[in-house]
Amino acid sequence: LADKILWIVPRDSLRTQAVETCASHGIQIRAAGNETNPSRDTDGCVTTYQALAQNPDLWAHEVRRFRYIVILDECHHVAQGSLWHDAVFAVFCDAKFVVPMSGGLERNDRLPVAFFQYDAAGNVDLSDEPLRRVVTYSRKEALREGAIVPVEFRHVNGHAKWINKQGAERSVESIADTEGDEGREALWTALHTDYAYEVLDAALVDFQAYRVNHPVAQFLIIAPRVERAKEYAAYVLRRTGIEVLVAQTYDKNSADHIETFREGKATALVTVGMAYEGMEAPRVTHIAALTYFRSKPWIEQMIARGVRRHGDKTRCFVFC
Repeated sequence: LADKILWIVPRDSLRTQAVETCASHGIQIRAAGNETNPSRDTDGCVTTYQALAQNPDLWAHEVRRFRYIVILDECHHVAQGSLWHDAVFAVFCDAKFVVPMSGGLERNDRLPVAFFQYDAAGNVDLSDEPLRRVVTYSRKEALREGAIVPVEFRHVNGHAKWINKQGAERSVESIADTEGDEGREALWTALHTDYAYEVLDAALVDFQAYRVNHPVAQFLIIAPRVERAKEYAAYVLRRTGIEVLVAQTYDKNSADHIETFREGKATALVTVGMAYEGMEAPRVTHIAALTYFRSKPWIEQMIARGVRRHGDKTRCFVFC
């Protein structure tokens, strides 16, 4: 049906996983940049949307050379009318098959996702067509088949006091009872004070007790920004002796840290915006959600890092 695979991912850290996934099925693809003949003598290659956008003509030429299956991984990153849309369109048209994949067809900026049709209510049309087949896989199905484990939320409430943008002093006794702008301001305030460490402490106590009987369990911390991530890593080391790797977008060592964590060679990882989509880390049992980003797609992707079944793991615990 086809000669080669072109797998396109949103970031470098996911390229290794694509290579590993294909290898587990006896298919050899290579991680490629913008070089001529990117797949060489293998079954294909994996690149990023960024690389594709830098040289769309090269990739369009490559897809015309062979019958390619083009996989658009986390395709919701490609917004309609964006530069990435134009670049992907160049390979979309000449591909033998196109496989868009996503854990959720929503974007934080609410822009429509490229290559999908929307109804009058703004919902994605996922109906089958003569040249399109839609494969869905629900959380219920995954739980029933044992592919994922249930999530158990541990909520830590608290109070907050702050000065708002208008210069007025505001305070709430229960963050859980706030909503709208007040809720966002209260949460932002709390997560920049000792309250965040209360959440982290609760997660650490439970994690350490859990690891007594599950020594391969891993701990994931989601931080709002780089400075806080480094502070959390130092705090966990002082408190427990557990070394925490840090992964953040502009650190050249982050991809290696994520890979070390994925391979089970590190107990804990703190990340700022990197370990959400696609990161396969099935040993994660505990997540400390210390970020004030609260969009539905963001939250779903964060939780999904801990739900993959592994060994005798039966639950994922999210402290928030």
